[in-house]
Amino acid sequence: MILAVLVALIPSLDATTHHEIVSDVRWNDTDGNSVEAHGGCVLRSPLDGIWYLYGETRKGVSNRKTPPTVDYLTQGINCYSSASLAGPWRFEGTILRQQHVVVPGLRGPWIMQRPKVLFNPRTRQFVLWFHLDQPKQHYQSHRSSAVRSAYPMKSVGRATADRAAGPFTFAGSLLPDNHSSLDMSLFADPDEPARAYLLRDVDHKFIAISRLSDDFLHTTGVISKLCEPNPRRAGRRRNRDKCEAPAMFKLHGLHYVITSGQSGWASNPLTLWRSSGAALEGARWTRLGNPAPTLSYTQPAYVVQHASPHGPHAAPHLMYMGDNWVHCQPPGDASLNAITHACYQWLPITLERGPQAGAMPVRIDARRSWD
Repeated sequence: MILAVLVALIPSLDATTHHEIVSDVRWNDTDGNSVEAHGGCVLRSPLDGIWYLYGETRKGVSNRKTPPTVDYLTQGINCYSSASLAGPWRFEGTILRQQHVVVPGLRGPWIMQRPKVLFNPRTRQFVLWFHLDQPKQHYQSHRSSAVRSAYPMKSVGRATADRAAGPFTFAGSLLPDNHSSLDMSLFADPDEPARAYLLRDVDHKFIAISRLSDDFLHTTGVISKLCEPNPRRAGRRRNRDKCEAPAMFKLHGLHYVITSGQSGWASNPLTLWRSSGAALEGARWTRLGNPAPTLSYTQPAYVVQHASPHGPHAAPHLMYMGDNWVHCQPPGDASLNAITHACYQWLPITLERGPQAGAMPVRIDARRSWD
């Protein structure tokens, strides 16, 4: 059974796709410009029933150096809208720009990555979280002569709005629960939308999960961790054993998280994790393996979860949102700046049945297009 969002909700993403979502290609908005919404999420507003796509602006470069130098001054967060998940997408604007971010004692340019937006049914506001940082700083490794780089802030930024398309007002930065925060995501419980959580990569050591405060603007303490180092394994963990880019969904009362390994822009297998019980508080996590063995060049951004029209006991419709960062250049373009052509992988999540369902309950198959 394919847990794709209903065909009725997915007309054409682009005028040329004929009611299909097409992956691994660049998309155009209704003005004919490239859709730039990387590392983002999709939200269906309960106020107007419209789908809103949020994501990073184009990862531009300022020159042709090797490696290319990112033009951080152009980074921001974009918003698009559509009556359907398949588009066409209308550009609503850049909802958060460099000049909107103010951090006492620090100056930009700012890194603004992996934005996620939730609707808070208590406050009736849209709440945006994102990885907020300054450009990476270089340092000498104390273990070798190698020069390494790292983000200095490792924090999150937040903003709020009364409308899904903004305007958004910056609400400050913080270290969630006094832990560093790199790749991050949000999750609202589909059974209790006023209950929401933050997931984030804590300094490449583990993925931490914290419940959000009632206003969705703060965390209330780490309640669970996954992808922790195994104390029985000697030596340093390999990058493929570390996790980043978490994306959570809920299925049959249990929580699942999809993560990627850490290999820079290079592709690596996805990993699916399953909680030990219905509650996230104190949950233990089982590593199930790769749910997408046929999928290449992908990093998780989000999982769109939509209730089935067949009632609360039916399985939800799920869609995987991923980024293909460096394999979407136009034919014949061998430039160093592949990331400027980053594109998307939106795919239905399939519910497994039969003997294999216990070991791997879902599957994400590589598809050029689907409806």
